[in-house]
Amino acid sequence: MGLAPVWHRSTLIVAVDHGRGRTRRDWTDHGAKVKGSEEVWLALLGPHAPALGSRSGGEPVTLSQVAVTVAAAVGEDWRAAEPRAAPAIE
Repeated sequence: MGLAPVWHRSTLIVAVDHGRGRTRRDWTDHGAKVKGSEEVWLALLGPHAPALGSRSGGEPVTLSQVAVTVAAAVGEDWRAAEPRAAPAIE
């Protein structure tokens, strides 16, 4: 029947480069001394990403997992080339 439309094969991963503070005074700041700046958000949408909705708690996910997850989404095994890399996001 042919290939599925591209939106049925696409994965979208959106990540931020750092967190922000938690209060009105420091929400515009980031860095080691700003509480909350170690927390970031990311979104995964695609055929292999279960629809879990907004989550918090659970197993921590780190920014070090984003690149390896992008590679996995396109069928590449980042960890084969770099065994010390973080695991892909499940």
